Amino acid sequence: MTTVRIDGYLVQAKLEAALRAIVGDDAWRGTEVRVEGRRLRWDMVYEFDGHRVAVEFDGDEHYRHTLKIKADREKDEAARVGG
Repeated sequence: MTTVRIDGYLVQAKLEAALRAIVGDDAWRGTEVRVEGRRLRWDMVYEFDGHRVAVEFDGDEHYRHTLKIKADREKDEAARVGG
């Protein structure tokens, strides 16, 4: 088992480093990965046992800016339907 320690506040770069350490470079598919058929992008994606996992990191701005909130809702719907 891999142990990952995140010191201080969790920010997107620290989450990315932690996930990469856990899943390994073979499973890592990158950051800012385009959502199929849409103008949106997932923050991070990795693939494990044939399953693609999209990760979104919502910092405080995602709760204050209307356009980010709208885009997050679109991403939630894309994830729900398998986009």
